[in-house]
Amino acid sequence: MRVKWGCRSTQASVDNSNNAPHINVTFGHDAGVIGLSSALDLMVTTGTNEERMATFMPYKDFPMGANIAWQLFKNSDDKYAVRMLHNERIVNFQIDGCMDTELCEWDKVNEFYAQPEYSVMPERVPEPGKEKETKKEELVTNF
Repeated sequence: MRVKWGCRSTQASVDNSNNAPHINVTFGHDAGVIGLSSALDLMVTTGTNEERMATFMPYKDFPMGANIAWQLFKNSDDKYAVRMLHNERIVNFQIDGCMDTELCEWDKVNEFYAQPEYSVMPERVPEPGKEKETKKEELVTNF
């Protein structure tokens, strides 16, 4: 899942707000957006197959230009909050204390997505700006 990567990128902007990027964009295919939407609880993932399929509308939720965005805001107390958009529409984080509000405190979002289930294969997901060093031995197939 790319949720953990999104948290790392957002935390980098919080830590270095004076010279943080104004926009941080990653791209993926519909299958990636569907998986991310599921991880962010933007899709119904419980219930019977019929109940789940009744709400699954790829033409609406995952059109050609589907996107999920986090907007980071800083208030006068130097506290940060995040707003999530799905296809340019505001959606609430499905986190306790954030389900009924447009902005969610960054600390809550970061803590929630730091849980182990959002860290799929963390050794393969480098921190932004840091690429994994490939060893020559890894490039040779053993038969």
